[in-house]
Amino acid sequence: ILLPGVMGLLLGANVIVAAREQGVLPLMAAQPISRTSLIAGPFLGVSAALAVAILFGFGAAAIVLSGVARQSDVGPLLALVGSTLAVAVACVSIGLCISSWSRTRLQATSTAITLWFLLALGMDLALVAVAPAIRMGPVGLLVAVLCNPLEAGRVLALLAASPDGTVLGPFGAYLVESFGSAGASAILVGSLVFWVAAPLLVARWIIARSDM
Repeated sequence: ILLPGVMGLLLGANVIVAAREQGVLPLMAAQPISRTSLIAGPFLGVSAALAVAILFGFGAAAIVLSGVARQSDVGPLLALVGSTLAVAVACVSIGLCISSWSRTRLQATSTAITLWFLLALGMDLALVAVAPAIRMGPVGLLVAVLCNPLEAGRVLALLAASPDGTVLGPFGAYLVESFGSAGASAILVGSLVFWVAAPLLVARWIIARSDM
């Protein structure tokens, strides 16, 4: 989940700003093309390319492991593939949001890498340091997970592999007990949908009001 995430951030972060630096974006904006299309087109293109790469990688791994895998492993594998795709698409959306306000590719790339480190490592380290001090309970951990698309995708994949939540420890037990396995999965999927839609809306708003 971490590698597709950084790929999505970097690819998305360089699409619009590269077109702006090369003078392509002003030419496209002068055409009868809606601002929504200026965002939706790159988003769909980058997401599709990244999805093909992810599916190819998982497909090759599935072929190699098909001789030793059991039928019960198919469900968790599909959940992992779905979670990875969702995280990758969410990161593409966030990357496009970064690209929409960045003025140079260097700025966009550095911002995307910094954000990836914060999402992949920084938030976990902060939780380890802060959670005991402020007595953050399961509700606080759930909020932190929902605020991090990488973490939401990871928890979703682990929850699919262990519907009773035991692999996630007390936090997983809280999720299953409070919302049920299906309910917890729905909450996590909803958070990933939010992380896809919200950055795209922000990017569209920035592009509509920016000087090409």
